[in-house]
Amino acid sequence: MIRTLIAIFVAILILSLPSAGIGQDRIVLRSESGASEIPLTGSILEYTGEELTIRTGPDAVRVYEAERILGVETPQTEPHRAAIKAFQERRFQDAFDLTIKAVEEEQRQWVRREILALRVKVALALGDRIAALDAFLSIVTSDPTSRHFSLIPLPWRLEPPPKDLVAAARIWMRGGSEVSRLCGASVLILSEDESERARAELDQLAISFDERVYHLARAQLWRGRMAREGNSASRGVLANWQDRVRNMPETLRGGTFYLIGKSYGELLDHEQAAAALLWLPLVYDSDQRLAAEAEWRAAVHLRAIGRSADAVTLCSEVMGRFAHTPAAKQAEALLDEIRDEVSSGGAN
Repeated sequence: MIRTLIAIFVAILILSLPSAGIGQDRIVLRSESGASEIPLTGSILEYTGEELTIRTGPDAVRVYEAERILGVETPQTEPHRAAIKAFQERRFQDAFDLTIKAVEEEQRQWVRREILALRVKVALALGDRIAALDAFLSIVTSDPTSRHFSLIPLPWRLEPPPKDLVAAARIWMRGGSEVSRLCGASVLILSEDESERARAELDQLAISFDERVYHLARAQLWRGRMAREGNSASRGVLANWQDRVRNMPETLRGGTFYLIGKSYGELLDHEQAAAALLWLPLVYDSDQRLAAEAEWRAAVHLRAIGRSADAVTLCSEVMGRFAHTPAAKQAEALLDEIRDEVSSGGAN
């Protein structure tokens, strides 16, 4: 009888634990002094942008600041592993479908957010901004302090949004969170019928207490002005924005660098334009299509100042690393032009 009771107790205890189970998760923690690394095993109960909570024993639960976490290893479901593999192999539609199945099978909320972060990247690679924004908003609804906030898939090009994106943005604008309204307003700021409303919303968000929101809202307001005024900006305005971008959270600067690069291009300051645009493929490449376009544009600017060899290098990388993007064909066309010039003796 005692053995039976013990067996029942153990079974109940096991069922009460998270699905990963004690001892299956591993983290590497920076010591408080910063002088060493501390490995720990256990069961991660939660992992947000602020802290990680881990059970290291039946009665031992510890909480650590997220900034001290250097690495995390956790068991993954088969669809999760397959989605990662498909993404790495550029089978983006397969990866997207697998993230849906992976979320359905995963019980741990913090791991679900990891899968959704992967879905944001996959959707952007597919050019599906609606799916990317939906996945991102699911992440920040679950964890407003998310470590994945840098993935926020705001639009940065200066073209009007398609109708389906406008319809989705209207819903996001009615959302209760500032982040949801930021996403919606950033789409609608270039919509002919919705721009005034979007501008008013961004004006409000530009004084938010959340520095992530107010920096991005201000950049989107500038994007709206660029679109209205024909993408023109004085050197004084650009110098001001270069100062501003240095004050932004480092992980959120990519879109603003794109706007700075575009503006310097309009002023025919090719070197400054290329320098700004190259931040995207070098650092801020979660939106692969935008990063590829930025790298191709940088190649155009470098070619314009006689740096054809550097332009060839950039075009070759776009065609390889970003072969799945529209910019790859533009890079190929530019590369052919440069080679024709070289073969005819028209370039150094």
